[in-house]
Amino acid sequence: MVPSLVDGGIVSLGFVGHWAGYRVGDDVYVIDATGKFVMPGGIDPHAHLAMDAVSIITVDDFFSGQSAALAGGTTMHIDFVIPINGNLTAGLEAYENKAKKSCMDYGFHMAVTKWDESVSRDMEIMVKEK
Repeated sequence: MVPSLVDGGIVSLGFVGHWAGYRVGDDVYVIDATGKFVMPGGIDPHAHLAMDAVSIITVDDFFSGQSAALAGGTTMHIDFVIPINGNLTAGLEAYENKAKKSCMDYGFHMAVTKWDESVSRDMEIMVKEK
């Protein structure tokens, strides 16, 4: 069985030549995976791309770090969002801007570096609105 790809995603599995009802044009490169394992990409749940905090500056930005990850079979990463002056919302906005260079799927999780009423309010916003 081989995967049928439409718009870059696997939509079904079928036998060579059948393609589960999908017709492919001459410009489509078909890979016959008969007898092979088709593995999904990996997810890196702990990344620090484009980080500039606590006297640490990472070398890779979203594009260079993700390009290297893609070359190794990782197709998604989850990056830490570092608050700006304790402000989670400002930190998220900064990381959303950094991620504009992204070349693969990504997600974020917060690094909560202190706790007070403003952080509590920011957390509520993150959970309900972001």
